[in-house]
Amino acid sequence: MSQQNQVKRIVNVALFGALSFVCARFCQIPFGIGYLNIGDLIIILAAMLVGPIDGALAGMIGGCFADLAAGFGSFIPFTIVAKALLGITVGYSFKGLEDKKYAPIAIFAGAYVQAHIYFYAYYSHNYDAFEGNYIISAFTSAFMDFLQGIVCGMAALPLYRVLSRMNYFSAKLS
Repeated sequence: MSQQNQVKRIVNVALFGALSFVCARFCQIPFGIGYLNIGDLIIILAAMLVGPIDGALAGMIGGCFADLAAGFGSFIPFTIVAKALLGITVGYSFKGLEDKKYAPIAIFAGAYVQAHIYFYAYYSHNYDAFEGNYIISAFTSAFMDFLQGIVCGMAALPLYRVLSRMNYFSAKLS
């Protein structure tokens, strides 16, 4: 890989990681037992535009800094795994699609995997929004993470269609 391509990859990961952090930390939508954010939109967009590995790295960076800034440091190990698997699952699934009209399947798969990781996080932390019923709390919170992934993924699709036409993203990285 040329030095120029290495620099471009580093810049892409840093850019999408920073955007993911800002969207996760500052673009929040409160709901009954927590909040939703649009950080996953950036991770999914990065995975589709610059590739699964770079999308995963951007998601790990943005998600970890968002957890740290919000005071959820104990969730960072789960966030690393969840965001990495979101980027890798969406990126490789999307890359393997011959017809991009089936992109929602890739998004569904990524959101599903991420929700499973967060279910274990909520359950292992005894996340208790329903007064002693940890399993319901974990399922409810994981379901909201699943919905967050789906909504963010659907919002990423039109952005992908526009940004993928730009020369910056259409040039292949060796």
